[in-house]
Amino acid sequence: MQLDYGTDKSIGLAAMVEYARKQNGQSYERYLQKVRGMTFKQFLSSGETLDNASNYGFAPIDTIRERISWTTLRKKYSVSELVNWGMTFETAVKVGLKPSQIGGAKGFAVLQEMGATEEQLKEFLYNFESLKTSALTPLHLKKAGFSFRDLLASGCSAKNMRQLEGFDIKSIVLAFEPSAREWLEANFTDEVVKKAGWDGSLYRRFIASQTCGLAEEEVMVIGSPVSAQAKAKAMSGAKAVVPPRPEDMCDKPLGGLLEASKLLNFKLNINA
Repeated sequence: MQLDYGTDKSIGLAAMVEYARKQNGQSYERYLQKVRGMTFKQFLSSGETLDNASNYGFAPIDTIRERISWTTLRKKYSVSELVNWGMTFETAVKVGLKPSQIGGAKGFAVLQEMGATEEQLKEFLYNFESLKTSALTPLHLKKAGFSFRDLLASGCSAKNMRQLEGFDIKSIVLAFEPSAREWLEANFTDEVVKKAGWDGSLYRRFIASQTCGLAEEEVMVIGSPVSAQAKAKAMSGAKAVVPPRPEDMCDKPLGGLLEASKLLNFKLNINA
């Protein structure tokens, strides 16, 4: 049976495809294939450009429906071609886009074109490894909606943050302006900074100059990475109690060695 597309085939085909997508059950799959004359997998194999995909009523949502991965799409088309076709960030993630495929600064611009929201990006770059492989700099992460505290929640600290793209103390300050408390929560202490290889002069200028002003009780925050270190330091200054020597006791009257409360109850038995 010949399909009637109306006076404009592209408009008629688009209307049929839209109708089919709203149907329940498996019958719409056969209907779509009949209307288009092929599946999207067959379209990919045909070698046609994405510019012609719309002529067959294909849209990015079909990559999800036919389980076509992001890697497969990238082997056939450039990112710009996919974006021009209408690929959104949400759809790209559903078909397998990974943080390691962002590609740093250029990739961040593409994410913006794909309509990625702050909430989606934070969910996408949810841990240290994803932040690292994304190759996004502090400035890009700031533009993506991340705060310094968000980075800490993702597992970043002074021990590993230098592994992130473009992360040095100055770039962190320019992008996030962490507070003294946040620096300490990130474990930026003299010992860790030296061991991790951070710039000592920048540390003293931007971090130590702030953290040294915190009161001791502020440093001893429950759960703070430096609380255990501060407690150990306090304990190291404690002195052990030394009992009096017997010879010293002989030189003093008995009453001087007893607490006042005990003296009140003390009775000397001279008849013993």
